Amino acid sequence: MFSAAIANRLYKAVFEGCFSYDATQVILAGIQKALEANGQKLLTPQDLASALPQITGSQAVQGVGGQIGFGPDHDPVNKAVVLLYVDGGGHIQMKSVQGCFMKGCPGL
Repeated sequence: MFSAAIANRLYKAVFEGCFSYDATQVILAGIQKALEANGQKLLTPQDLASALPQITGSQAVQGVGGQIGFGPDHDPVNKAVVLLYVDGGGHIQMKSVQGCFMKGCPGL
C-alpha cells in the first residue's frame, strides 16, 4: 500500500512521461502536415501553427493519454481528463473520465 505522497510522486512521474511522449507525437504530426501543405520546403513556426487545426477527427493523434485533436482556435478538442482520488485505505481510485481516450470518439 502506498501513502498519498508516494502515490502522487508515482502518478506525476508516469503521466509526465506519457504527456511528453504525446506532445512529441502531435508536433511530429503537425510537422508532417505542414510540410505536405507547403511542398516540403523550409518549415516555419507559422506553418506548424497553421497545420495543428488539421489534426482533428480521423486525423487526430492517438496518444498514451488519449486522443489529441485541435479546433480552429488551436485549443484541444474533447481531450481526456481522468479524475483520481486516494481512498481511505490509501488506494488510488478513478472517480470519472471526461472527454475521449480513443481516436474516433464522438465530439472530435
